[in-house]
Amino acid sequence: GGTTGVAKGAMLVHANITGGVLVSEAWLKPAMDDTTKGPMPECPVFISALPMYHIFCLVTCMWLGFRMGGHNILIANPRDMDGMVDTLAKYKFNVLPAVNTMFNGLVNHAGFQKLDFSSLRVSNGGGMAVQRAVAEKWLALTKTPIVEGFGLTETSSGATCNPVMATEYSGDVGMPMPNT
Repeated sequence: GGTTGVAKGAMLVHANITGGVLVSEAWLKPAMDDTTKGPMPECPVFISALPMYHIFCLVTCMWLGFRMGGHNILIANPRDMDGMVDTLAKYKFNVLPAVNTMFNGLVNHAGFQKLDFSSLRVSNGGGMAVQRAVAEKWLALTKTPIVEGFGLTETSSGATCNPVMATEYSGDVGMPMPNT
């Protein structure tokens, strides 16, 4: 997506992906261990609404979900907001990675505003800058701040991210991920 001319790519070996998953797990652990939102379910629920061919979703949804014994909910067409909200209504989801346009679309969807967010522990944003107005509306609705980060295929997903236990939107991409 977004390339012009001859396709470009970065080659990763299995150790790159494994390292990215372990880094993401270390970053996510404080939110999963936090008991203020009740006990963590045996099987954490990850929402996978981003393209699986993108390293962010591949590592922070699919592979991290597998690593943690989680349940990945694949949203095959996130542009269908009605369908996505109908799917989200069926689950007590814990991790929702998204991009600014998705966060914005969700907070402005009447059906999404009626969902139960009591199990949501992490909303992480990447792929583009998250707008402050969107982040503030998201926090008011879900009681979970968007923690923004930065990464690229060459870093096997995240390079930097805000602390997972942040209490408000910061407007920056955070600190280096563990061991990065």
